[in-house]
Amino acid sequence: MKTSLIPRRSVTNLKVSVIVPCHSSHVARLPELMQALECQTRIPDEVVIAVSGCTQDKVPYFTNKIAVTILHRSNNVSAGANRNRAAVAAQGDVLICHDADDLSHPQRVEIIAGLFEKYEVDHLMHFFYYLKSAFTAFSFDQALSRSSYRNVISCRNISPKPVPFNSGRKLTQGNVAVMRNIVKRVQWTDCFSAGEDTEFNREVYKIGKRTVITELPLITYRRQFSTFTRGISAR
Repeated sequence: MKTSLIPRRSVTNLKVSVIVPCHSSHVARLPELMQALECQTRIPDEVVIAVSGCTQDKVPYFTNKIAVTILHRSNNVSAGANRNRAAVAAQGDVLICHDADDLSHPQRVEIIAGLFEKYEVDHLMHFFYYLKSAFTAFSFDQALSRSSYRNVISCRNISPKPVPFNSGRKLTQGNVAVMRNIVKRVQWTDCFSAGEDTEFNREVYKIGKRTVITELPLITYRRQFSTFTRGISAR
């Protein structure tokens, strides 16, 4: 298949970590998130959850087929700080960010990991839906055909055709995936305000040209659970 992505010289199996920043208001969503990750078409090698703003007894204990690390802090810290804590603790070659209140497409890990393993990718962003009752299955070839390096397509209009805002398709900024070496050079800003995820991505753009944008909705963003919608400035 013709693609703008550069194939890796040798395809290798990469260890995948899902890192989850979690504010106390989203602790109740964690069992649902873990259940969804266990149903992925490719199971991640580990999940690292950085929880803040609650007591230890509020955090659920997981016994399942995925290795889970819980990093707990009783004081309230920002989403950026939680992402940084989880990234440091994670053991994977590829780190896939997943906000605790969002839903993952069943093929999200499979598609993202496959692109990182077969092509020169350091940083990946993709579309999301605001509301989605049922997921559409995608082939890897579909994902590949709709993936391009950031300098190939316009970031202001990612889709080949204009997409109305109310269509529910948009580019995610927080639920990104990166190679481990990226987070050794760039960290998320520790601030209690919206936009620290966008700032992180902008800093990554500066240090390399291997940012890939995949035009598939691999996350469902549930605005009703958002900390900013609820007036809380951390995740």
